[in-house]
Amino acid sequence: MKNYSIREIRSLKNELYLPIRINQLKTPPQLPTDILHEIFKYLTHSIALNSTLLVCHHWSEVCVPFLWRNIRNYKTLISCLPNESKELLRRNDIIIPTSTPFFNYTQFIKFLSIEKTSLIGLGFESNHFQDVTYSTYPGTVRCLKDLSELTCTSDVFSEFFYHIFKICKNLRLIKLVIVECNITRSLSDLFSAMKDLKHIKIVPNCGWDDFTEYLCELPNSLIKLEIYAQENFMSLSKVERLKNLEEITLCFNDVDSFEGFETCHFPRLKIFELQKASPDGERLTEFLEINGNQLEELYLGSSDSLTNLAIFKNCPNLKSLYTPFLNEEDETLKMILLNCQKLEHVRFCCGTDYLSESTILDLVVTHAPENFYGISLYYPKGQDTGLLSYDLNNFFINWAIRKPLKLIVFSLVNARRALANPKIIDVFEKDEFDVIKRLQIF
Repeated sequence: MKNYSIREIRSLKNELYLPIRINQLKTPPQLPTDILHEIFKYLTHSIALNSTLLVCHHWSEVCVPFLWRNIRNYKTLISCLPNESKELLRRNDIIIPTSTPFFNYTQFIKFLSIEKTSLIGLGFESNHFQDVTYSTYPGTVRCLKDLSELTCTSDVFSEFFYHIFKICKNLRLIKLVIVECNITRSLSDLFSAMKDLKHIKIVPNCGWDDFTEYLCELPNSLIKLEIYAQENFMSLSKVERLKNLEEITLCFNDVDSFEGFETCHFPRLKIFELQKASPDGERLTEFLEINGNQLEELYLGSSDSLTNLAIFKNCPNLKSLYTPFLNEEDETLKMILLNCQKLEHVRFCCGTDYLSESTILDLVVTHAPENFYGISLYYPKGQDTGLLSYDLNNFFINWAIRKPLKLIVFSLVNARRALANPKIIDVFEKDEFDVIKRLQIF
């Protein structure tokens, strides 16, 4: 699929906004299919996608795969089953729809969420769930072979996973929601079924005080680990045995969970992200001294001057960075830009306690390495913008004379006040110096 720049999308403006009533046309104006793909992939809300279904048959055909990435209606899904499966359901006194679907919706499904309630909706009683043998059902392999993501709760019987892994060769991610505070059976059976799993996301949703013993049972095949524990404690030092990890994302409120984590060595780690709580500067510095050299992406929800100096000293191969730079840390930012010569994108935190937008823009345009192309300005809740059209315009003037010239991707996050300024919008819209590849607003 072709990627379209802002300028190419603008050239289609007359097609998108024809000054003619749609009911005056025999057929609606048609955009190329790949343009529609590019537009529809950003329509994440089902209401917006539903509206596109009503425009014309062409739009409907392009939209349906996006709309059915997740299962929208189990009755429609059942109507897509092969005749053998439908007959099996009838023999078990399950009423199935008689209508013929317009599309084979099963081929579009990429994500599947399985809980006890949804299984009951398909005719499975939870107390017989361990006896379900999915691989014996006609059409199961065809319907589920392209499944790439599975969400389930920890009280699902482990036998379910054995059959899922047997069928779904493309399964890459399991999101495991821990729902039982006192599990009567060990999670070891569940994890043994995942022995070839590459990516797991763990979301505790109960009052356990300590998850450490379950970390010890994670499969060694993992290359991506996400843990969103927040209020729960777990000793992250137990994760060190997972030597194949290339990406780690952690979200904790309890800084004690990081005790011992600073000495862990992950020889293949490329992406490291800490949301919310972070260990203190000394611990994080020690972690970066051990693992920083191979890191390509580093995201820190909170930071201090000691940590930022450690990034400069230990992370020369970074391509993407997010760390807050407080006031008076302009020299630290300059050293990072000069030392990390592979750096392509930096996300900056803006507001009263952080480096000003004018300082950030000036340092980036002056010292960013030649492959640099992405800058994001993020405004935490309650922080006002200090972005001025004058500073923005000067940044683009100076960026235009950089050699070699890399078109820039400029992102604004939570910048409502800045976007309310017509002078700032004017700078982006005009793009007088032809340096903007894409403007992103979140």
